[in-house]
Amino acid sequence: MEIPTTFMHKPVVVSENDEMVDGRLTGNTDARGLSLGLAQWNDRGKIDISAKVWRYTGEEWSRQSEELPLHRVLDLSI
Repeated sequence: MEIPTTFMHKPVVVSENDEMVDGRLTGNTDARGLSLGLAQWNDRGKIDISAKVWRYTGEEWSRQSEELPLHRVLDLSI
């Protein structure tokens, strides 16, 4: 499934069809993609990069899609 580009988070690097490779949840998850891109909360003149998990309800993109600043994703991976 193609990740939308019309929302506030602007994907730059994407991993689509995540439901097919989502570990033990493969085939049974609402996560449809992952992306790194321009954060939805960017202030004027300031650009932040964020990671986002895109969730789909079957009818629309879910408001429960998570977005984290890239530095927090790196902190979690340590």
